[in-house]
Amino acid sequence: MYSFTEKTRKPKSRLRKAWKNKQFQVSVLEGHNDKICDVAIDRDWIVSASRDTSVKLWNASTGEEMRNLTGHSRAVTCVRLIDEPTSDCLRKCVKIDRGELACDLSRKSESREQLLITASSDCSIRLWLLPKGNLIKSFYNYSSVRSICFEAGIIFAGSDSGKITVYSVLTGTPIYERIICDEPITSLKCAGSRLVATTDFGQLFVWEIFDEKGEEKVRVTQHLKSFVLKQSLALAETDLFVDGRQMLSSCFIPWNKEMLFVGDDGVNLKLIDLRTGFFSKFPNHFCGRAGFTDVILVTQKLIFATALDADSGKGSINVRSLEDDAMFAYVATLTDPCLDRIVCADLDATSSEGGEGLLKFVTGGNQLLSWVEISAQENSSVKRPKSTTDTHPQVKTEVERENDDSESEMERIQVKSSYVAELTRAPVDSDVESESSDDEDGGAWFWTKKSTTQSTTSKNTGESAADEGSDDDDDSDVMTSSGSENELITEEDGAWRWWCSIL
Repeated sequence: MYSFTEKTRKPKSRLRKAWKNKQFQVSVLEGHNDKICDVAIDRDWIVSASRDTSVKLWNASTGEEMRNLTGHSRAVTCVRLIDEPTSDCLRKCVKIDRGELACDLSRKSESREQLLITASSDCSIRLWLLPKGNLIKSFYNYSSVRSICFEAGIIFAGSDSGKITVYSVLTGTPIYERIICDEPITSLKCAGSRLVATTDFGQLFVWEIFDEKGEEKVRVTQHLKSFVLKQSLALAETDLFVDGRQMLSSCFIPWNKEMLFVGDDGVNLKLIDLRTGFFSKFPNHFCGRAGFTDVILVTQKLIFATALDADSGKGSINVRSLEDDAMFAYVATLTDPCLDRIVCADLDATSSEGGEGLLKFVTGGNQLLSWVEISAQENSSVKRPKSTTDTHPQVKTEVERENDDSESEMERIQVKSSYVAELTRAPVDSDVESESSDDEDGGAWFWTKKSTTQSTTSKNTGESAADEGSDDDDDSDVMTSSGSENELITEEDGAWRWWCSIL
């Protein structure tokens, strides 16, 4: 287990100062007629899937719609854009369905071509060739697809009925299927010889992939034809299982596949050790409020976790460190008054390799948004008025709408990273749950108790951090307790919690 109490204030201060001045230009890509269900980005290509049954390819630089892919008859729930080297390798071996639109995969007709996987509630999975949008292959799944994972030429599909089906991209045939539960499978992750699945009712499963005889572990490759899964962890069989808790997302740490981040409908971001099943928690929402962590993205040095404050309906993206000298430390928050729930997101891997370069990512929900980090030179050249009406120091954002639309018709805003002192609470080790743990699992998730002492301490901590900004971390890792039963709940704590306290 990692040691989370180690003093790392100087590295944290350095990171927070660096992020204090970061600005992102956020562009609204308009074209879909319904909610955005999933997104993908690779360099200057953005792919979006919508409940309006369409899939669109966009130019990330200009916001231009390059291609509209149709053919699904219900909501498109998942997209995976296969990188160019892997696409070049697979296209030489993929068999094109006779009934689909024929295209010549033996040679490129464009300088850049990539394969795209889409999945839908219409029970189908489709393989496309971009940028022309040729349909290469179609897989019928027999049930609505909720989540997919692509690994080395193999597609893992999770359905609404709790079934996992595994397909070979090369042949288009299923090579494995298994019913794991009765609930929708919300996420699937594969790393080497390990497969992880989360469900809509709080279950988490971990399997090791073995050969057909079950004797040796095998890694997933495009030539994998048969295998068996041996379960190594089921959260429902442990004391940490919370029935009804909706698990929404999962993500491996890049350099340690034994550690998995999990997002759910609680206020914390969870880190689970897959060898032991032990959880550690990191604040991702305000204490005592309901929240949702729909997406978790990681680079070699950073963690991006989306957050939704259910009380206010405001969405945000919280940034934490993966650097050795500031492991899991809270760094900054990206938010905007008009930003609502983010249900899907993807990060451009080429912009974050080695932790260098300007970050680019895309988010989806009610709006499709393209985020591009503004360089230091551009940032310093833009004059910004000082805000005199900000009465909430925890969320310090500046929004400026572009006045000249001659260069682009996209609606653009500029978002400045902010510092939320509440998210610097020390993590709670939840290996053993107790009534005194500062943890949303201690009771019903929408009325978790907090003591009067905690409220006072948190308030003073927040005021101190707000006054000093991110230049000093003296108050950044204060741990508060919530053991008092005498609690005074007011309307300021949230209308729902206040109403529940009356009941």
